[in-house]
Amino acid sequence: MECHTAAQTEAAVEFMEMTPQNVFAAWKEYNAIGDDVQLIGVRTDSNGTEIIDSNTAQYTAGDEFTMTVTVSAGLESVLKNDPLLEQSLEKTMTSYGDPDIEYDGFTLVFD
Repeated sequence: MECHTAAQTEAAVEFMEMTPQNVFAAWKEYNAIGDDVQLIGVRTDSNGTEIIDSNTAQYTAGDEFTMTVTVSAGLESVLKNDPLLEQSLEKTMTSYGDPDIEYDGFTLVFD
């Protein structure tokens, strides 16, 4: 049985961090997208509800989820040349997170 030091375990955890920025960066590198294209933001919305009274807040999770990904405008021309890249980006960005969330919509915004 192989034993790992705390430093090795910490390094593995850092390697596995699945932030939207890291996932987008890996997608960019894999698809040879230039450094001029940047991820600006990722927002997930649901049809959940929030009720706030004077002392408490209650949130009911929704059952429909949408993801909005905002990227720099340079990606728009890249996607026009290869429309399959947009499908690839959608699948990549909506697949890395919580396995219990299935997205009902995906919007790509160029800024």
